[in-house]
Amino acid sequence: MDLTPISGWSIFGNAFAFNGKSADTGSPLNDIPAGRIYLGTKFWIRLLFLEISGVIQGRKKDPGPAEVAVGGYERLDIKVGAMIGESLRVTVLVSNLLNRIYIPRADPLAVEAPGRSFILGLRYGF
Repeated sequence: MDLTPISGWSIFGNAFAFNGKSADTGSPLNDIPAGRIYLGTKFWIRLLFLEISGVIQGRKKDPGPAEVAVGGYERLDIKVGAMIGESLRVTVLVSNLLNRIYIPRADPLAVEAPGRSFILGLRYGF
């Protein structure tokens, strides 16, 4: 979903929930992600923008044979940016603003997702 109710403001997101079972045994399958909702909004005025987005993911309580159960999590990200001239875009992202500790996948070798982080981005087009 991507809506632009008025000029300079957009709302975006998606959601999914899968149920993966073996047709033969009815057992859970590997690589079926937990349900997730992703929502965000973006505001821009001339060459500046602010984007706020978040994820809510449910628990993986029915892991496949090569997986482990993992808890759900919430994550909030904020990004600000500006166009400088016609070719340079500068962005600053604060990811996992709430500094949540979580395991993002049901892989038994998965490690915790990074805590709060700051990312500076530069993009030059020619």
